[in-house]
Amino acid sequence: MKKILLCALTATLLLTSLASCSRRNQYEDHLGSEKETQEEETAKDGIFGSPSEDYTLTVIKKSGNSTHYGGMTDTELRELYAQSGNRYNTPVIPTGMKYDVRIDNGNKRFFYNKLTRNLGSWCSDPLCMGGDSCFWSNTWYEIQYVSETHLYFLSGEGHLYRSDWQRNNLELIYEVPVFEEEDLGDGASFIYAESVEVMYEQDGILYIVGQEYEMNKGSLFAWKAIDLATKEIQTVYVGENNLGVLAVVDGTVYYTYGRIEPKENHVYKTDLTFSDVSVESEPFLEKTGFSGQFNDRYALLYDHSRLVMGAHPLFLYDLETNTKLMDLPSENGETNFHLSGDYIYFEDEITKDEAIGDPLRDYFTYTWDEERDIGGGNTVVDRNQSADTQGAGRIYRLHIPTGEIECVLELKYKDVPVRIGRKFYVDGEVIYFSFHNYEEFKNYLNMDFDRKSEPEPHYAVADLQNGTVTFLDFSEEE
Repeated sequence: MKKILLCALTATLLLTSLASCSRRNQYEDHLGSEKETQEEETAKDGIFGSPSEDYTLTVIKKSGNSTHYGGMTDTELRELYAQSGNRYNTPVIPTGMKYDVRIDNGNKRFFYNKLTRNLGSWCSDPLCMGGDSCFWSNTWYEIQYVSETHLYFLSGEGHLYRSDWQRNNLELIYEVPVFEEEDLGDGASFIYAESVEVMYEQDGILYIVGQEYEMNKGSLFAWKAIDLATKEIQTVYVGENNLGVLAVVDGTVYYTYGRIEPKENHVYKTDLTFSDVSVESEPFLEKTGFSGQFNDRYALLYDHSRLVMGAHPLFLYDLETNTKLMDLPSENGETNFHLSGDYIYFEDEITKDEAIGDPLRDYFTYTWDEERDIGGGNTVVDRNQSADTQGAGRIYRLHIPTGEIECVLELKYKDVPVRIGRKFYVDGEVIYFSFHNYEEFKNYLNMDFDRKSEPEPHYAVADLQNGTVTFLDFSEEE
């Protein structure tokens, strides 16, 4: 008997998917969309699109009159993107934003074009009908890395692909190895697939974190290089313990050792060839970790030496001068820090003291206990469930050179702050966010709402240059 832990898709399905995408080369489009730029319309109190009724944009930071991306070239879009913290595993790419939206009990993929401000299909083939024959609509994948010219995807069957920014010219880069290992105890066998994480591309070489596997001894994470011209792969470094690569900035690799106390929370750095790696090396930073938000100059790092409200607080580090600049706000429940150029964007919770005297105090502070059926006639009670309305429908930003903090966005529905989603993205001075209004989830003003009936959130784009918010309507793309 075999115990199969992981199954790859069949070669037939893979070839079919690639064949169906081969004609995509005929439809390369500089803007990633066949649509004309949408006609200029007048914003209603700073809001474009539908449903704008009953919504008010009570705060919006405005620095000019033109759209943030207006007239930018591909090079300028790339330079702007490089200054944001959206480096790995992100739906934001230099030309736009990828959305996975649940519609009619199924997920569909859309693309928001930064230059045209249009929504369209993520698959850029205008003749594509979707379904099983389309790689983009049928295959699970994640965007792992964005280079100066390509998007790198890891698909559900464990293969690494790349395409250009317009999702054309799909190319298979690496077929992730699968190993079958026998269990000497009962004769069963197990199948292991190597994990892959794309970290950097330079001079025709793609650098990844992969695994070195030894039969019946398991595997270790290793630093590997793929020649993009020949598709040959070589192991650059593998040690006696797991390697954890945290970030690669301008060819410098920041990494950690696993399973070595007390070195687990220390950060080391080396070059792309791992020429000076040793467990005896002095750490670059002690008791520190990368949060994933970094650009060519700054990084938001965790301070593992202390806890604030049960979490490791963040601080801002200058990678150019090797200097800690400041601790980030962490006392009042500030969350979701995003680096973009000289700014750090975040959400900040209304504290109970701040809510005193506010007519919406109960909306911000309401919690409840919820009974949950766990089967077999048994139930459990989940205590202090929160409506997550403490954010008050606001997003703030901190100006790195001055330390000044300001609210840049506040959105209300019928004079009640919306609930902004726990994930938002920043690119330049544009914020991609989602939200529910108070009629769409359980909260103090809507206590009887069935949490299982919560709809898909609204999606919106805030442009801080012209001071507008655009609601995205995916139903029109059906």
